[in-house]
This record gives sequence, structure tokens and C-alpha cells, in this order.
Amino acid sequence: MVSKINSFLTDNNDPNLCAALESFVAILRNKNGSRPSDVEIYFGSHAKLISKMNRMETRQADQDVMVQQLEALEKIRPLFREKEYDGSGQLDLTEMHPFVEYGINFCKAALIDLKIKNAEDDVRRFEEQAQEAENTAARYERLLQNASDLDYLGYFDEQIANMERRLDRATEIAEIDTRQATQYQQKLWSFERDYFQRLFGIAKEVSKSRLGF
Repeated sequence: MVSKINSFLTDNNDPNLCAALESFVAILRNKNGSRPSDVEIYFGSHAKLISKMNRMETRQADQDVMVQQLEALEKIRPLFREKEYDGSGQLDLTEMHPFVEYGINFCKAALIDLKIKNAEDDVRRFEEQAQEAENTAARYERLLQNASDLDYLGYFDEQIANMERRLDRATEIAEIDTRQATQYQQKLWSFERDYFQRLFGIAKEVSKSRLGF
């Protein structure tokens, strides 16, 4: 079949057959945008082509590739179910029917498996999140139990009470210091006033005695 296709493509360029084979190769490559040169490479050896087909894994397929190639193959699928070519040397498109059906079925199977894989990944992720939440809750419970056993709340309440007492004492000391500073300042002002008044008086008396006033 592969040699027959190669022989036909050498002398003919049927657009429908080329489109089908390029979609088929795109599925094998798991990559959109296959060209005639890619078809030539993949159909160069029957053994290698069969080996590649046998190694295909639906869960490793790219979803975008499967969607695009499935749409392309389903559009031209009817042409491969009716005899297209008659006469000597012409290739009947119905002979290519297995390649089209393989591509369509593989794409459908891949899309189903990818949905299952995505669902399994979601379940796994949710299970991991649930386990993480359980671990967090367990750690929180242990912290609460440890706090209860060691009376952390009582300790912190006592520390708060100590800080409040120290703050009250510091406020009291600050008030006392302020009053004492005010008193000392007032005494200093009184001393300076009296001192300078007496000094002025003495200076005045000395001036009178010297000047004879």
C-alpha cells in the first residue's frame, strides 16, 4: 500500500489525497503544519511507518493537533468511501480509506483519553489540596494543644499585665520628674533673681560710696 501511494503521488497530485496524508502525518508527528516533504519521509518505509503507528500513545497527543486534524479528516472522509478514480493507472481513493479512518479514530480516542487524563489530573490536584488542608488543620490543632498545655495564653496575659504595670510606673516617674524639674527651675529662677538683686544693690552702694552720691 505504501509503495502504491508513493508511485501514485509521483505521477499525480490529487489535493484530497494529499490533504488526507498530510493530516495523517500531522497526527503521527503530533504537530500541525505537515508538508508534502513530511509525507514523503514518513511513507518512505513501510516498516518504519508501521513501527511509528504502533508507538503512538493517545495520552501523549496534543489536544490542539487532534482537534484540527479530526476536523480536516472528517471534511474529506466521504470522498474516501466512494470510488473516485477509474481506469488503468488510477488510484482508487477508497483504498486510502484505512488511513483516514485510523486518523479519525486516533484523534477521537486521543481527545477522550486527554479528557480522562485532565480529569485524573484535576482529581489528583484536588486530593493534594485536600491533604494539604488536612495537614494544615492538624498543625493548627497541635499548636492549640501545645498552647493549652504550656498555658501560652496565661503567659502572654501575664506579660501584658506586666507591661501595663511598667507603663503605669514609667508614667508616674515621668510625672514626678516633670514636677521636680519644674520645682528646680522655679527655685533656680528665684535664686538668680535674688542673687542679681543683691548683687545690683551691692554694686549700687559701692558706686555711691566712691562717687559720694
